[in-house]
Amino acid sequence: HQIVTVSININIIRIIIIINIIPIIIVIIMAVSIISIITINIITISIITVIIINIITIITTNVITMITSLSSPPPIWPLLSPPSSISSELTYGPPVEPQVLCAVGPLMLTSAQ
Repeated sequence: HQIVTVSININIIRIIIIINIIPIIIVIIMAVSIISIITINIITISIITVIIINIITIITTNVITMITSLSSPPPIWPLLSPPSSISSELTYGPPVEPQVLCAVGPLMLTSAQ
């Protein structure tokens, strides 16, 4: 009789241990998932803030350069604006040859009249 009860007791103890371990495992998994979510959120927030800061700095630098270029005498213009060839390529496409300009100029004048 005693041997049987001992084996039953051991089984009950095992079941109790398993029942106690399962919630602990669940809690650990939840904690890990919560921590990972928080860290991901922190990372995304930091990335977003960096992007926002970059945008703000770009806007402020553009505004500052605009104000300085408007208020300052011409010699500072070349320093603030990119070289004329680059800026002309950006705004009008590739730099136009002078001969083409000479040919197009009269046409534009005549069409305007």
